[in-house]
Amino acid sequence: MAVKWGLSILDWRAHAVDEHAWHPTGVYKAACSHTLLMVTPLLTDPAGKPCDACAALQFRQALGGDPP
Repeated sequence: MAVKWGLSILDWRAHAVDEHAWHPTGVYKAACSHTLLMVTPLLTDPAGKPCDACAALQFRQALGGDPP
């Protein structure tokens, strides 16, 4: 999964987004199920404090754990 990070204007946290996955029209669906508007810029590094759930999922995947 090619992970990018998008900053949510609702909670000001960076959420992990697989930009190549299927997303509902007009939004990105983050790993933690948070939705981000499609106009949100996706960056390779988190721009702000990462969402705890997204960071935990990314850490588990980096260690070779189960994919979400």
